[in-house]
Amino acid sequence: MRVQSDKPAKSGGWLHSQRDRQCLLPPVSRPAAPPRHQPPTINAVKLMREWAAATTATALTDFATALGVSTTSLVAVGAAWAAPRAAWAFPMCDGYGNIVGIRLRNERGKFAVRGSKQGIFLADVPAQKTLFVCEGPTDTAAAVGARPVCCGSPELLLRWAGHQGLRPAS
Repeated sequence: MRVQSDKPAKSGGWLHSQRDRQCLLPPVSRPAAPPRHQPPTINAVKLMREWAAATTATALTDFATALGVSTTSLVAVGAAWAAPRAAWAFPMCDGYGNIVGIRLRNERGKFAVRGSKQGIFLADVPAQKTLFVCEGPTDTAAAVGARPVCCGSPELLLRWAGHQGLRPAS
C-alpha cells in the first residue's frame, strides 16, 4: 500500500492489481529440489546369462519338482539360480522383449535386483494364436505347457503383443 499507483485506497495508501503485485514483489528464490535417488543401473542381460550358465540341470529339476512344473517350462521363462543372491532369478522384459530387470525368489519372498525396471515375464515358446496372461513368473512356467504366456504390466503386454503382430480379441 505504500507504493504509489493510479488508484488511491479509501483508507489511505494505494491499490494495485494482481498483475502489478507480481511486479512489485521481489523474486522468490526457492531452494533446488534435492536430486532424486537413482538406483544403480544393472546389466540384466549379462547377469541372467552368467547365472543361467552356472545353473545346474539338477538344481533346475529340483526347483521344477518343488513348484510342480516341468524343467522345460522353467527354461522357457528363463529361470536361473542366482548364487550370489541365494535366489532363483527370472528376467523381466519391456514391451519389446528386451530384458530390463530381474525378479528374484527365495524362501524369504520375492524381490527384484536393485536397479531393475519393472517388466513382464515372457515364455520362450513356439508362436501360438492364444496368449495367456498369468500372475507371476512361476505361474507363467506352469502355463507354458498349454500356450504362450506372460505376466506383468498391461501396457507393456499390449506393446509386446503389438510388436509380435498380435491383436486383442474382441
